[in-house]
Amino acid sequence: MDENGHDILQVSSKRREEMLILVSTPIGNLGDISQRALDTLQSADLVVSEDTRKTGFLLNHFGIKKPQLSFREDNEQRV
Repeated sequence: MDENGHDILQVSSKRREEMLILVSTPIGNLGDISQRALDTLQSADLVVSEDTRKTGFLLNHFGIKKPQLSFREDNEQRV
């Protein structure tokens, strides 16, 4: 929700085209992520990843606050 109580995902999708962007993230050293990857994550409406715990650690490390959705083989039918 934004400060006016509107659903962020609905508001954002009205403002620009919807698209899927894949971002490669570092496996071990957080310093290996590019500024372009960080900018892309910062501008995303939603971050979908296999392991939200690891992705959450990365996002928190860089001060990026975005909703996350877990997408794995065992839950792909529900998502």
